[in-house]
Parts: sequence; C-alpha cells; structure tokens
Amino acid sequence: MNSKVLVVFFSIVITQLSCANVNKDSVEVSCDIKKLDGYEISDMNGYLLNDLLKCGRSEEAFDLINKHVNNFTVQDYAVTGDVLLTNNYIDESKKFLDIAAGNNDGEAQQRLGVIYSYVLKYKDLNKAIYYLKESLGNDYTYSNVTLADIYVEENSIKDLNLAMKYSQDAIKSGYKEANYYLFKIYAEEKKYDIAKDKLNLLKTDGYIDYYELGLSELYSSYKDYEGYNPEKAKKILDGLVLSSSDTQRYRWLADFYMEDHEFYNKTKAHNYYEKAYSQGDWISEQILSKWNK
Repeated sequence: MNSKVLVVFFSIVITQLSCANVNKDSVEVSCDIKKLDGYEISDMNGYLLNDLLKCGRSEEAFDLINKHVNNFTVQDYAVTGDVLLTNNYIDESKKFLDIAAGNNDGEAQQRLGVIYSYVLKYKDLNKAIYYLKESLGNDYTYSNVTLADIYVEENSIKDLNLAMKYSQDAIKSGYKEANYYLFKIYAEEKKYDIAKDKLNLLKTDGYIDYYELGLSELYSSYKDYEGYNPEKAKKILDGLVLSSSDTQRYRWLADFYMEDHEFYNKTKAHNYYEKAYSQGDWISEQILSKWNK
C-alpha cells in the first residue's frame, strides 16, 4: 500500500508529537501532544487526528471529528475516512469515504476499492473494481496500482494481461512500485531474466522491502528458476521481519511456510498469519477465516 502525506483539513498546521515507548510490535504507546505556535489541540488538523489515533487517544480523536463534522467539505470527509482507515477504524472510515466517493472524490473512491478488495467483512471484488475505475475517471491514478494487485493476486479473477496494463499505467503515472507486479507477471510466465530486471528497478528506485520480497519469492516459489533456493528465501524473509515496518511482513513469512519445499510448516504459518492479523494485516484475516475449512 502506498505511503502518503496526509492532507490537512482547514490549514497547514504541523503539530508536534512526542511518543515514548513506541514499538512496532506493540499497540501500547504513551504520547504527549504539544502546542505549537499558539495552536491548541482542539484545532482540526489531519496530522493531529492521525497522531491521536496512532497514540491510542481515540476518544479525543473522535471528539475532534464531531466538533467539526458539520462544517466538513468533500475533501474533509475524504481525509477523515483515509486517516481512520489507516488506523484500522474500518467501519467508521467507510461512513466518511462513502460520502466523499459519492461526490466524485477520486482518493476516497480508491480507498473504498481497497476496503472492498482486502477487508473480509466488506470483500466484494466487483464493487472494488467499480470504485477503482471510478477513481481513475476522477484522475486518481494510484488506483492503477491497486488494480494491478487485484489482477495478479486474486485467483478468482486473475488476469495477467490486465495486470500488465494497470502496472504499466501506474509506472507511467510515477508509481514505480508497480514494477513488483511486472516482476510477478514475468516470473509466472517463466521469463526470469525480465523478472529480475523488474526487481532490480525496485531496488534502484528505493523499494527495498518489495525488492527483497520479490527476490525471496524467486528463490522459493519457482522451482524451475535456476537460482531456486528456499534457504536463501527464508534468510531474506527473517531479515524483513526484523527490518521492515510493513504490516504484511509476518504474512510474507507465513506464505513462505505454506509453500511446497523443505521448510513447509503449517503451524508456523498459522502463527505468523495470526501475528500479521494482530498488526492490522487484512489479507491475513481472510486467510485465517478459511483455515481448516
């Protein structure tokens, strides 16, 4: 998922945040919001809302929203929905995103596409694709990345030709992380030299986590690849668990333990899916919902 700078609500106000004892594996945080240049904590601000939620101060965050909601613009609904979704307040997020999307806000439509793609409670790929295409129609081009992901990863509608199209469109719009999906496409087609070229582009452009993830997949998922070596893949993924802040990192390792090689271990896989889900990984929730069914 992309990393974005949050848009503020009514003015560009940077509010200082001091968080002590923050650990990426812990939901327990201790935070102290400080005043800056006379602005009070009651000022509506997208950054502040995000910081309050990140620090577990949800009551104050929702008080802030409720204080200003009657004066919201379409963009305010979109940003509020985005901040809530980023912090895993999915039901609350959707209420705001529905309003913004209904008023042709492209980013809100993309975020609804994400919800309908990945969140178990709302999963509906037809709705996801509808909102993502609507988002593209409103010039929110990051939706190309989400569509590429869907057409590569969702087996029920997998379409490598469409995945190729959306990946290329994403890259043309500046979202070079879509080279990861081109890597997957070429690897599936057993065009490993081209696949490795796409991986190297990820490394060059600074997408190190996805470069290493792709490299691990090359080593463990494609037995006819000349460099097939699950042990190397495990070493890479163990390192990513320690170095990455991506909520998906435990699922990447879980997926590895479910593959057909000497490291297959269903118990470890389940434990890592549980760990990923506890960190907010929605796809792990989907996998766990089908476990032993």
